[in-house]
Amino acid sequence: MAVNNDDVKLIGAWASPYVMRPRVALNIKSVDYEFLQEQFGSKSELLLKSNPVHKKIPVLLHNGKPICESSIIVEYIDEVWSSSPSILPSDPHNRALARFWAAYLDEKFPNMKGVITAASEEEKNAAVDQLKEVAVEMEGAYGETSRGGDFFGGDKIGVVDIAFGSMLGSARAIQVRVGVKLLDEEKTPGLVKWAEKFSADPAVAMANSNNHSDVRLIGAWASPFVMRPRIALNIKSVEYEFIEEQFGSKSDLLLKSNPVHKKIPILLHSDKPICESNIIVEYIDEVWSSGPSILPADAHDRAVARFWAAYIDEKVQSFYPPFSKLAHRVVI
Repeated sequence: MAVNNDDVKLIGAWASPYVMRPRVALNIKSVDYEFLQEQFGSKSELLLKSNPVHKKIPVLLHNGKPICESSIIVEYIDEVWSSSPSILPSDPHNRALARFWAAYLDEKFPNMKGVITAASEEEKNAAVDQLKEVAVEMEGAYGETSRGGDFFGGDKIGVVDIAFGSMLGSARAIQVRVGVKLLDEEKTPGLVKWAEKFSADPAVAMANSNNHSDVRLIGAWASPFVMRPRIALNIKSVEYEFIEEQFGSKSDLLLKSNPVHKKIPILLHSDKPICESNIIVEYIDEVWSSGPSILPADAHDRAVARFWAAYIDEKVQSFYPPFSKLAHRVVI
């Protein structure tokens, strides 16, 4: 049963790990709220008015009053909706310890971005090594604070779980894009199990419900048309399951998902199919809007980009018949 919360709104973007924190906290407390999605590359008037100091997300609006900074918002939620499951420990020492590890994560884990943006292999390796050291440190913290439970908070999700768990999506993105696992069975076995438990918790699954938790792409690796959505998903750091179609046959899933053209690629997002490569790319750009933009923001530039994309589809096959035949055989 949802708590009567008067008027609760959260300004954020689904892809932000810092926005994930208050979303999980609100779900733990069964608080209904309105999610106000910020568009990547711009700041709404409401955001600028609500957080004039840092001008960034997340911002919680409770009865019109703004609360800023993810860790502060999580503590505020725990204090205001105090009758629900506690997020911070009741013991002052344990509470101080939880705040310490949450602050430690905020200090160390923003370096995840450096793994992807590193200018050289040496810089990337240095960033990876630092993050792995943090993971080993957190493995020790998990053993110390969990007290035999599944979470840093013991038997239930606490503030450290929320702080660390919100970064799992970024850690998975690094694994997909760079091929580096920050959590592994050898050095961080406890964290591997913890991550599975955290991700499966209903409060977290609900926060991920409009995330990329259920994305599948039906295609064939050799198809240039399938390559388009694969690149777009990688640009947006969206994890997805790739379902390979066998040459010369059409699976039941393919025929069911695209009964009109009966061809790949097909994007399945929460089991809803989207067909045609260019349409899929635009869909990816719109749904995961907080990532790097694929289409231009200006309407005219966007129309020009669509024109040339359509032109390529029209002309390439006629100018290059061998390619056309191969593409037809693989895609159709």
